[in-house]
Amino acid sequence: AMLAMSDWSLAFLDRVYELLRATGEQEKLGKGHSGYAASHGSMDIAVTKNVSRIMKETLTYFFSSMDAETYRSALRSVSQFMQEETLPFAVKDASLLCQAVCMTRFDLKDSSIDANPGLDA
Repeated sequence: AMLAMSDWSLAFLDRVYELLRATGEQEKLGKGHSGYAASHGSMDIAVTKNVSRIMKETLTYFFSSMDAETYRSALRSVSQFMQEETLPFAVKDASLLCQAVCMTRFDLKDSSIDANPGLDA
């Protein structure tokens, strides 16, 4: 069962990475010749904020529900993705991934205690 969770988690992260890449490409295509984004309507901004909020909440619960071994695998995956990808047009969304992976765990001297600072606060 734990192997299935690990496989599922890594597959889910692959989908998140695809979403981040697609977001970056979409923003890049929206840039004008001057390098500044074309004006976004208020509806676009509202949708973007809502998607970002949902992404942050989903990723926070996703990482906090993992056992230690699955979390370590996911952390390695996120670290590798962030080191290998350049996402200048999706930096805000990529930062949500980093926030979620960092806020759900921290190293304790007593590893028998499972703490999730983002949820236990």
